[in-house]
Amino acid sequence: IFGHAVNPLGKRAATKLLRKKLIGEHVAQWYPDDIKRDDPEVMAREEKE
Repeated sequence: IFGHAVNPLGKRAATKLLRKKLIGEHVAQWYPDDIKRDDPEVMAREEKE
């Protein structure tokens, strides 16, 4: 029973997606440390607040 996905209707399920390794750390490492400082709109919005 454990380790098997029961899907009698044959609809798409997220079981494959949830089994994959999380890649959030790799994506976060690709970007510079503080990307907000490069965007003038974000900086202007923060100065208003």
